[in-house]
Amino acid sequence: MAVSTYSYGTVALVHDKIGWIVPGLSAFSVSTAPTEAEVEAVLDAIANEIHAALMESGYPADTKANVTTNAPRAVGWLERLNVAGACADILSSFAVAQNDETGYNPGTYWRRVYDNGKKLIAGRFLNDMGLTRSKALSSHLVSTSYQDTDGNTKLPFFKRRMWEVPSTSIDDEDD
Repeated sequence: MAVSTYSYGTVALVHDKIGWIVPGLSAFSVSTAPTEAEVEAVLDAIANEIHAALMESGYPADTKANVTTNAPRAVGWLERLNVAGACADILSSFAVAQNDETGYNPGTYWRRVYDNGKKLIAGRFLNDMGLTRSKALSSHLVSTSYQDTDGNTKLPFFKRRMWEVPSTSIDDEDD
């Protein structure tokens, strides 16, 4: 098994970030926990989550090669996001002690990096990094009519100044 073309991270990058947690682990292999195949599967699963977030925000679900060609600045960030998510998932299956002196917990750290990265996808960050949206976000907007199915005029749920109490608004002071 190998990491799919839709994954941005690599097994080696995951090892660079969390390999120190398992003493004596020189690289993931068939005899390690997790195995190399399990790390590859986690990278692919996290890449699928990233692609779902990308598609939800109007970006294409391209392969790493396409993104490298079209938006080289964005691919490095997506690679780090893929690795962060994989590290968080892998560490969630281990009993990783928090360092009492520093308060550092590697599993919590990588989960926070991953979750914050997914939030950035929804904004303009990747667009500014050169990854172009394949569809406009306005396609998610819904426009409705001013009349219901019976032809009656709909009353707005919110009205201008609806929370103002008479004789307490700033405009009343000028009177």
